[in-house]
Amino acid sequence: RGGERLTVDVTIRPPTPLDANVSQIRMFVDAPTDGATVSGPVTIAGWALDPQAAIGAGIDAVHVWAQRRDADARSDTGSDPAWREPGLTPSTPLFIGAAALNASRPDVATAFGPQFNRAGFELATTALAPGTYDLTVYAHSARTGRWEDARTVRVTIGR
Repeated sequence: RGGERLTVDVTIRPPTPLDANVSQIRMFVDAPTDGATVSGPVTIAGWALDPQAAIGAGIDAVHVWAQRRDADARSDTGSDPAWREPGLTPSTPLFIGAAALNASRPDVATAFGPQFNRAGFELATTALAPGTYDLTVYAHSARTGRWEDARTVRVTIGR
């Protein structure tokens, strides 16, 4: 403006090397808590961020899946024995939906920096019948274009 000069210092540093076999995403499922019993509509909420993101939280999708854990073992068709609990067999996973992104999370911004103030996600559902489920939340990185991380909580849906 009007011939005014402004001196700007710019620091350029090499990017931190990333291990291709290790997820860089940070995420947490706040609700429901692992082991909770809930009834009525279930809200799945938490936060996810990519610390290497250039702008914002760096997460462009969060998907939630449910897998029934109290199914009858007689319907077992050879599921992975390392995953299966004695007497139980998993059901076919059910896609619950894509969570709404960009929820305000001042606590995350305090811990990771102001860029991550809108790292929250939330999804409400009534799609689950009474029973015990593993709810798995997957985070997709806008930077890598991959599903980078997942967190699972076990909940019981009451009547």
